[in-house]
Amino acid sequence: MQMTCKEAKRMVQPFIEGKLKECRTRAFLNHIKTCQDCRDELETYFVVNYSLRYLDNEKNNSYDIQKLLTERIERAEQELRLHRIFKILTAAVLALGILIVTLVALHLLMPETFPDAGRETARLLSLLRSKFS
Repeated sequence: MQMTCKEAKRMVQPFIEGKLKECRTRAFLNHIKTCQDCRDELETYFVVNYSLRYLDNEKNNSYDIQKLLTERIERAEQELRLHRIFKILTAAVLALGILIVTLVALHLLMPETFPDAGRETARLLSLLRSKFS
């Protein structure tokens, strides 16, 4: 679903503060890539937010606010990529676990039908231990 400008403008401050959930962050980033008005709104809020928080801080050396905003957007995109990779890996581990449980169940229920199932299950478990240890 495409985000409207009204929705995007409500999400500017939560985005700057890092409080948006993954799906909202993705929709927000997609919107500001194509809507200059909302991108300008984000930049304005970011400048105000940054100024209030950091310009008085002597430890902060960077006053290139455009660069800082670009870095914030890139960091949000990186977080989305990592979250997606985590979801894929979680699904793969879950599928592998289901496969192993199925093999063990088949071996226990019908040992004569799958005489090598125990050996194969042990090999899979050994492979998993070596990969995740």
